[in-house]
Amino acid sequence: PVLCDNHAANAVLTYYRQRALQKQIPLSIHVSLPAELKLEAWNLGVLLGNLLENAFEASEKLPQELRSVKIYAKIAKGNLLITVKNHWNGEFTVLEDRIYSTKHEGAGIGLESVNKVVEKYQGVMKVEYDKTYFTVCVMLNAQTKP
Repeated sequence: PVLCDNHAANAVLTYYRQRALQKQIPLSIHVSLPAELKLEAWNLGVLLGNLLENAFEASEKLPQELRSVKIYAKIAKGNLLITVKNHWNGEFTVLEDRIYSTKHEGAGIGLESVNKVVEKYQGVMKVEYDKTYFTVCVMLNAQTKP
């Protein structure tokens, strides 16, 4: 099924939609991206794939009734906005502004990969969390093609 006009985003979303069905994780997709962006397709894949992978892994640690992943993405005033929000268990470590992995020793690779793309495109990444939700918001400047 076509979930988004952008082929790269559609491929990632289709994969995670199928995975959500298999893993019984409620997935809410609100993505409206044009077919053409200045952002290369593989960088969009890095952003969406890493954000969704982290959200799914956090959700899988929870009881079935608490699992939830939501993704929002759109163009607003020419800027690409992406938000991924998920329930989580509230467990992680932050040292020197780096979030450390719950799967292995050292810093997490997923958010670091997202941050590298954000920096490349002079964007902003914001991570927010409380006891219930973990949210990552990304904004990349002027991503629509003229």
